[in-house]
Amino acid sequence: MNCVFLKQYLRCYFLCVLWFNCLFAVCVRVCARLMLADIVKIKMEHYEMSKVRSQSAEEYLKAFFDAELKPIWPQGWIQTRLDPEIIL
Repeated sequence: MNCVFLKQYLRCYFLCVLWFNCLFAVCVRVCARLMLADIVKIKMEHYEMSKVRSQSAEEYLKAFFDAELKPIWPQGWIQTRLDPEIIL
């Protein structure tokens, strides 16, 4: 009887741990997207206030991503395709 209870307890424990890890991963992804959106907004405000514009807004953001953001991630984890919805 104790063995059955222990198996059920362990199964419940591992399901809870799995659920927590999934929830945590979702929260991290949502927070990362929100922070990235804030960074893009700030960079676009900086671009709009800039007097000298030798690049388009898309080129400006792509150069920033390539130089500052892409190197922090492991190779192949982030691409610098720009989504027009983010820019607006």
